[in-house]
Amino acid sequence: MDTPASTAATKPTALPRGDGEVRAIVDEDVAAALATLGARATAAARITGLPSARSDRATFRVALADGRVVKVRRLTRAAKAERYAGLVRALGSEHLAPILAVEGRICVEAWVEGVPLTGLPARSARLAAAADVLGALHATRALGGRRVRGHRATARLLARAERQLGKLAAAGLLAPALAAELARALRHSAPPRAATGVTHHDFCAENLVEDAGSRVIAVDNEGLRLGFLDFDLARTWSRWPMPEEDWNAFLARYASWREEPPDPTAAPFWRIAAILKSAHLRTSRATARADVPLRRLEELIAALDRC
Repeated sequence: MDTPASTAATKPTALPRGDGEVRAIVDEDVAAALATLGARATAAARITGLPSARSDRATFRVALADGRVVKVRRLTRAAKAERYAGLVRALGSEHLAPILAVEGRICVEAWVEGVPLTGLPARSARLAAAADVLGALHATRALGGRRVRGHRATARLLARAERQLGKLAAAGLLAPALAAELARALRHSAPPRAATGVTHHDFCAENLVEDAGSRVIAVDNEGLRLGFLDFDLARTWSRWPMPEEDWNAFLARYASWREEPPDPTAAPFWRIAAILKSAHLRTSRATARADVPLRRLEELIAALDRC
């Protein structure tokens, strides 16, 4: 529990009264997390981007009786909730939605008022601001006195990508010829070692908002972890399709934060591995739009063939 014990002790868990849909969302776990803030829900709505019938992971917008609005996340495990909250707090960035409370596997975050970048023109200043957020995250050297920047062999990531590729092909979701081309491209472009550090894992326009002060703020950060920087960059390329000119501008600004700029010869490896992970997760969890990353794999191979 992350709030003072005295607050939690004087505010017992309270389920919302009235609306049945609100009660279905604000169950005992969510109500307990809100109680650590001395708060009670009066309205709630599910805002999960890709709901799955095989998981109860979910995100909600919750209005509180004291007038506040918060975002509530139900993660898969309490340990993951603690890790996520710990990273956000250790980073202390004004460009990440702040964590208000953690209770079990429930995280309560501040609701950030703003306009998603998906609803705004991709102006150069806006792309630069977004690139700065990701670049600053990747440039983090240490957290809590612990060094987080380094280098690691990519062999395990390559093996994972090949396993995911095999499963998709075996399920008939990828044509044999396409799967063979992807396997060759993975092997051909994989670097032996690569830079690691703090990664976002879901940095894209739909998870960024511009507030009233024109700050770009990341509002969906539960994927924060330590990992390969170029894999994370490839996730952004995959999740945020944009014209090549805009991507090149974003990449140039982002690269200004890096001690070692991304190696363009390794880009196919990172991009294929990133899309394969999305395809594998979406198909295994039976989420909506599971066909989107599969189409991206076809487009990527077609683009590589034209080079």
